[in-house]
Amino acid sequence: MNVPLPRRMPFPVVAVTVALLAVAGLFLGATGHALAHPLGNFTINRYARVEVYKDTLRLHYILDYAEIPTFQLQTEIDTNLDDQMSQAELDAYALKSRTTFPAKFDLSVNGQKLAVPPVAQTIQQLPGQGGIPIVRVVYVYDAPVSAQGNVTVTFSD
Repeated sequence: MNVPLPRRMPFPVVAVTVALLAVAGLFLGATGHALAHPLGNFTINRYARVEVYKDTLRLHYILDYAEIPTFQLQTEIDTNLDDQMSQAELDAYALKSRTTFPAKFDLSVNGQKLAVPPVAQTIQQLPGQGGIPIVRVVYVYDAPVSAQGNVTVTFSD
């Protein structure tokens, strides 16, 4: 007995097949690696860590400039106008800019704002997407503290 085959698959079979392919595509597409700055190529990501010592608060303030902000920053860093950011130019920029950031944040003990003099800075130029570099700057500040006993430390940026 010959039974003719249907010309089209029944709707439930098509729907299940499409759904399975979509789920498989999600898993296959998720095998890429994480981006250096997950918020996008237009961001400046900031991180601050406060370390508490007996007589000092140490603040690590890190800025990760994505591709577009790095491109915009290059005009300030590239002082010899050769369209390159040499390590000497990067170091000079980090040294010059280290005093501007404490005006943008507040580190306080028991409600009293502390002076945060810079003690170190490092700057790196790293490869970014599309051949555009990214810049990462780390500033370290030490704030002397004379308070005794329990204190309240606050940081706002």
